Amino acid sequence: MTRRRLLAGGITALALPVQAWSETTVPQRREYVAPHMGTLWRLVFFEDDPARARAARDAAWDRLTNLNARLSDYLDDSEISRLGRHGRLDAPSDDLRRVLTASRTIAEATSGAFDITVGPLIQLWRTARKEKRLPPAAAIEAARKRVDWRAVEVTDDAVIFHTPGGRLDLGGIGKGFAQDEVVRLLRESHGLTAVLLDAGGGVLTGDAPPQQDGWSAGIDSGDSAGAPTTLKLKNQALATSGDAYQFVEIDGVRYSHIVDPTTGLGLSERLQTSVVTASATTADAMATALCVMGETKARALLATRPEINAQITSVQPNGQPRTWESAGFARLTSAS
Repeated sequence: MTRRRLLAGGITALALPVQAWSETTVPQRREYVAPHMGTLWRLVFFEDDPARARAARDAAWDRLTNLNARLSDYLDDSEISRLGRHGRLDAPSDDLRRVLTASRTIAEATSGAFDITVGPLIQLWRTARKEKRLPPAAAIEAARKRVDWRAVEVTDDAVIFHTPGGRLDLGGIGKGFAQDEVVRLLRESHGLTAVLLDAGGGVLTGDAPPQQDGWSAGIDSGDSAGAPTTLKLKNQALATSGDAYQFVEIDGVRYSHIVDPTTGLGLSERLQTSVVTASATTADAMATALCVMGETKARALLATRPEINAQITSVQPNGQPRTWESAGFARLTSAS
């Protein structure tokens, strides 16, 4: 969920506020920024009453704090950490049940390219990036044996993780799930429909701003002389993934921070993806999965999923970027 600058950066989905209206005819635009889940979140909505605006803002931030306490693998007492540690969690929260169910659905659709059980490999790869040295083959193989998306089970009264010594990581879906939850809360409990929520680059939009036909979201072209790609979004999420800022070079090979569950190594194919779909949960996870799948398999999957709009940019052997867009993504660009 980063910036689209392939040779010197990554992909950033930067929501551009639209303000071409008369302030006397529409509610006041409110914008708030706060740190949550390891990044800065930006919330934009329209509300004249200051007290109601503050109440909505506080409810949004409280919801994020609550979700982080349940879903963060960095917190030892979170539900996801306790599930990974003990293998079973009785009476789990509805939040945990739904994000695990969504994770399994996307894992199945991508043949395991998206996998929240990849935690043991991620731990190895974080050390490798720090030391700039590949993990021993035996360590990778041992970690791979503890990675299997099928090992997570959601029952009527519990969630079960059938892999002793495994580790769950919601880093590829948690922020998207949180975006969906916050925007739903603002709509259902505070009557706010024209909303934008930016989670450090991943954007979720509600209804269009007053007197506009959508929210403008810009993606850097990666070329200092080129203009950004601009999308017009309404009730849609935009997420990006790639190795723009997080990568390491080991023995002359550039590896991404994104780990391939089948090899246990960071991706070496230079791919970056932008995904637009109705759900931030899906967009967040699919952006990662498409990178793991590689361009050929990703395009084949997208051909069967017209509700998922995507842009895939790859760096060619000559160092030049090549961009492919699904028909739905191209329509979003032409409409802006």
